[in-house]
Amino acid sequence: MSNTLADRVEALTANGNYQIECEIYELIGKRIPSGFEAQYESTRVPRYTTSIDAAMTLVPEGWRFELTNTGFKPGVSLVPPGKFFLVGSYAATPALALCAAALRARSHPTQGETE
Repeated sequence: MSNTLADRVEALTANGNYQIECEIYELIGKRIPSGFEAQYESTRVPRYTTSIDAAMTLVPEGWRFELTNTGFKPGVSLVPPGKFFLVGSYAATPALALCAAALRARSHPTQGETE
């Protein structure tokens, strides 16, 4: 997955962005219907940029995460199993920070490695 999308998520305001949520939905392999079906699809696309619960579904299996507040912006650090490096993000809200960090973690070279 592109870090460009994670960068775009980090740049969002507290309101999130439905178009980016749709892009994330498609990146994880889901299909958004077109035409008549599309008017009902908005209820099915998770609100990754506004909901911590939805953003948590993007965290790769087994990765640990920590949510922090620097006093400037909320931040998230993700750590893969058995590793010591961090994948992180700072954004306007905790959901945005978690979403951006999870997108980076999903595209990290160690994703899919087994030990």
